[in-house]
This record gives sequence, C-alpha cells and structure tokens, in this order.
Amino acid sequence: MRATAFIIGIVVVAVGCDKTAGDSPTPSGEAFDLNASADLVFHVFGEPGDTRMMPVLAVRDSALVVVNLDSAGWRQFDQKYFRQGQTYPTYRDGRLAGHVTVNRGMWDPEALYSLGQCRNVIPMASVSLSDTTRTGTTVLQFAMTRTDSTVRPRTTMTSDSVRAIAKRLGHAAGATVELSPEALDSLDFRALAIVTGAREHPTIVLSFIDPQGGDAGRGAGNTEHVFVVADNNGTGYAATFTHAWNGDAARAEFRAFVDHLDLTGDGVSEIITDVSVPGSETTTRVLSWRGGIWRDAFATRASWCLDAAR
Repeated sequence: MRATAFIIGIVVVAVGCDKTAGDSPTPSGEAFDLNASADLVFHVFGEPGDTRMMPVLAVRDSALVVVNLDSAGWRQFDQKYFRQGQTYPTYRDGRLAGHVTVNRGMWDPEALYSLGQCRNVIPMASVSLSDTTRTGTTVLQFAMTRTDSTVRPRTTMTSDSVRAIAKRLGHAAGATVELSPEALDSLDFRALAIVTGAREHPTIVLSFIDPQGGDAGRGAGNTEHVFVVADNNGTGYAATFTHAWNGDAARAEFRAFVDHLDLTGDGVSEIITDVSVPGSETTTRVLSWRGGIWRDAFATRASWCLDAAR
C-alpha cells in the first residue's frame, strides 16, 4: 500500500506479559514415540470430491508437540493412522461437524503425492467427509483421534457490535506502528466472535490486511497489517494478543485466523492461525490461553518436505 518515509517494523505483544507473544517456538528434534499415549490432530482440506488429511501436531500430557519421525517411522505412522476405513471426528468453529473416513493412506503402494526433488514428505491420506452441512467448494476442518466432548454455545453478539469493537481495537493497535484509522480502513477487514471458553464472553478476532501484499507488488515496497485477539474480563473488551506491522513488505509476517478447537482438552479452545511471509511457505501457529492472554504455543514446519537442508 502506501510508501512511508520510515520503516517502523513489527510490534508483537501479549498484553500483560514482558515476553513477546510472536516468538515462534522451535519444534523439538526428539523423535516421536508412536507407541506412547498421545492424541493426534489432523488438517482436513481440499474439495468435497478430493479431500486430503495430514498430521498437524500431537498432544501429549496437555502439551502440543511436533511429530518427528524418520522415513521408516512415517511409514509406520501411515499404517497406524491412515488405514483404509479408519474414522475420526471432525470439527469446525470449535464444534463437532461430523467424521472423516480414510479411503487410502500415503503408500498404497504408490505415494499419494510428491514434491519435486523431495524424497521424504509429510504423509497424507485420501479421505471422505460425512458432514453434509458444509458450504462452498472447499473443505477446511480439523480431525482428532480424541473426541472433544465440550459443547459450545453459538455466539450471541451482533455483527454490528463485533465490528464496532474490532474497529476500535484494531485502530488502537495500528497506532502503535503509526497507522492512522484511515490507512487501516483502506485495507481488507475481517472480524468475528468465537466462543473459546477463555472468558464468559466470546473472544473477538480481527485483522486488517493489505490485499496486494505491498504497494510495489506482493512482498515489495511498503505494507501494513494488524491482527488482534480480544477478550472481555467483565469490564469491556481489550486486546489479549496483538500483531502489527507497517514497513518493508519483504519482511512482513501476515497472520490469518483459521479456526479454533480445544486441542488439549482443558475446556478452552486453542486459536489456529496461518502465518505467511513473502517468498516463504505458509505455516500454522497455535495460540493458547495462558495467564489471561493468548500466547504462541506451537508452530508447524515451514515445509511439507522432510529432507535435511543441504
């Protein structure tokens, strides 16, 4: 969008916390034990007639952990979790949506997909969804080996109320990187209320994002972006996670809300976001509610290719 005479850079804060919320945790290199007790979380995506499922993370002792396996381990994973006919519950908007059935695993015996010169990739399965309430031409849900028994009510806030609160908080976040309300309002705006269970009131998630990714083209020139999560502690809504950028588009990090789901089983949803950086692959980051604020708790790999960097 607009070029500026300065580069402010990035502001990522968790309100009430000295440590920045945006520090991406580095996945542990420890090998994942397929025989130990753990819950698996899968991303279900694609089109209704061509739907895929791949692992996102595991939950062990209420902690979100990366699934690290060697080539032989991933084949064992495929045999254990992607057997034909296996079913898993699926979720959307924090609520049970239906279930997914595995049609075939990754190696059957031919690989389901490949990536150029990459020899080892994260496995995926071809699946079918039971959910008939989905709309549109794309599928985006999450599946778990554990059934989440939490029954969440629908949000009761009006769209006008959500929008007004989101605008106020978004403009305040933009001011921290010298973005005026007029500058923000020229960007694409999205705001929604979700029932996370973090507070009695719904959580509000909002974003202002440059649709071009830069005033000189995607990843070039100057760009602006604001992403805020807000909660009401009984005295009104305030930001509980803020990410704001005004500067070099090549170094910008764009956040987008994907969904929310209680991954750890503690009664409070985690917030699932996509993070994209120009010239890099999109990754997934998970925000968890800790100490009255939202914090980065997990980051997926930057690539589906598992080959060691050369």
